[in-house]
Amino acid sequence: MNRSPGGIGHRRMTVAVAFVAALVTACGGNQATTSPTSAAGTPAATAGAPTAAATATSDREPNCQNMTTDAVTLNYWDDLNENLSDAGVAKLDAAFKAKYPNVTLNRTAKTFSDILTTEKLQASAPTPPDILITNGGYALLGPLVAAGLMKALDDYATAYGWDKRFPEGINRQQRFSTDGKTYGTGSLYTVAPTATYVGLFVHKANLASLGLSEPKTFADFEASLAAAKAKGLVPLVQGVSEGWPAIHMFTTFENLKVPNDQLNNLVYHTAPASFDTPENVAAAAIAQDYGKKGYFGEGYLGKTAQAAIDEFNAGKALYFLQGTYFSAPIVQALGDGAEMILVPGTEGGPFSVTGGPGTAFGISSKSKIPDLAACYIDWRTGQYASELYVAEGGLPAMNFTYTGTSTFTKSVFDAWAKASSPNDAIVPYIDFAATNLLDFMSSESQQLVAGQITPQQYATDVQGQYAQFTP
Repeated sequence: MNRSPGGIGHRRMTVAVAFVAALVTACGGNQATTSPTSAAGTPAATAGAPTAAATATSDREPNCQNMTTDAVTLNYWDDLNENLSDAGVAKLDAAFKAKYPNVTLNRTAKTFSDILTTEKLQASAPTPPDILITNGGYALLGPLVAAGLMKALDDYATAYGWDKRFPEGINRQQRFSTDGKTYGTGSLYTVAPTATYVGLFVHKANLASLGLSEPKTFADFEASLAAAKAKGLVPLVQGVSEGWPAIHMFTTFENLKVPNDQLNNLVYHTAPASFDTPENVAAAAIAQDYGKKGYFGEGYLGKTAQAAIDEFNAGKALYFLQGTYFSAPIVQALGDGAEMILVPGTEGGPFSVTGGPGTAFGISSKSKIPDLAACYIDWRTGQYASELYVAEGGLPAMNFTYTGTSTFTKSVFDAWAKASSPNDAIVPYIDFAATNLLDFMSSESQQLVAGQITPQQYATDVQGQYAQFTP
């Protein structure tokens, strides 16, 4: 699972700390404070901007193909503050309307939980929005494709260069066969503005207080946990009352035990695969062992992810294990006092990182203005928009070179680069593997770390649920 349904992952705050100030300036001035429907003004050209790769002037404004001159309204869904704040969207929409004054943009921002529970029904309506915001895998995108509700984007990908703008590992997670049965191949159906991955937030002052440096091996990592516990720090603070964060307490170690091809087979269904393997049991045993040792802190089963973040920001913990979608509140509190790293693997062992595209834009098959919809998606996923994502603590999905001065932001990009290239170690969020896994794995993972079920029972139960799904 790549974010909290309706939780903090959907309340990303605009980061206004000093280390991104230069980037915000380079992105065209102060963040807009008006609503998306009333914002005005266009971004200034910023060739040679010091904190992002210099771009041509044409990248500072939308460039539509087959653009109509008729008055037209584009209705689009957006993820509420997940990809970009309301102020950031206002800036982008104002620039679009300045270039194309005949276009009216009608935005509906939706929480992730709303997307999950209502999208297929609303997309099936006679007049759905032109642009949908959706999530990948068999849980949501597959059923939409299978029902014929999404337009294939291959022609637009060629026209706008999306096949080159994004790493193939990102595009693969947005592809499906036309019948919605084969994931990771076939046509491109969505384009994501941002990427996310699960890693380890490090409280740098606490790490230094232990006389330690960034762990380079799994043995180093476990030694740092023990050292933190001995000093009275929470080694790996967690809050799993919402359910889904507990999944990552398993998958993080699954990534270090199960070979990449087996993980991809589980999600993409490209070859027979099972959760009930010795490697998955071993990963589950690590998560449970950490719970027994008190590494997750007191009361973590009844604690929210936000409460865990608050403890981390207050200097009570060494690490916080979660995804980059939680960067904003940590950056706002600690700035460069935090960094993001990957949990290191064992020498010669498997190594992968859970991650991929964030919520993504797609075009309704019922839209009468797909060319305009494609142009708007291109604008929301390009260079200028990506600079705004970075200024707010996000990670763009496109190939993006960060040249700013923030050591935290650099660590986020460095860890992503280490996972995605040259190692090609990004594997999808495990709940993408079936329509029925998210809620089930949330509950099972809570029980696992609480010691209520054995690692073997966990693997057996998850496999039983997984086996019920047929693409």
